[in-house]
Amino acid sequence: STWGDYSRMTTHQRELYQQVRSTIETLRNLIVTVEGYQTSSKDNYIDWLGQYATNLRDLDSMSDHLVVEIPREMIRLVDEGVNPFVVTQQIANETITREKATLGKTLALKKFREELKLARQQSTE
Repeated sequence: STWGDYSRMTTHQRELYQQVRSTIETLRNLIVTVEGYQTSSKDNYIDWLGQYATNLRDLDSMSDHLVVEIPREMIRLVDEGVNPFVVTQQIANETITREKATLGKTLALKKFREELKLARQQSTE
C-alpha cells in the first residue's frame, strides 16, 4: 500500500494525507480546549471549532480526486462489530498463501517445461 510509504504517494494522496494530519491535529487541539474549558477559553474554542469545520470542508473537496471502493462484505463485517484491520490482515494472509501456491505451480511448470525441452533435445540426437 502506498499509504505506508509517503515517497510513493501520488500528489493527491500526499495532499489528502497532509489534510488528514492537519484535521487530526486540529481535533486534538479542540479536545484539549474542551477538556480544560473555562469561560475565558471561549474564543479559543470557537477558533478551533471553525478550523475543524474548515478542515472537514477541505477533506470533502478532496474527495473528487480519490476513488475508494469498499467491498460490501467489509461494510457488513464492520456493521457486525468486526475490526476492519483484522479482516484486512486475514485477507492479506490468504492472498499471500494463494500467491505462494501460484508461485510453486509456476516454478513446477517451468521445471517441467525445461525437462520436456531436454527430453526433446535428447530424443532428436
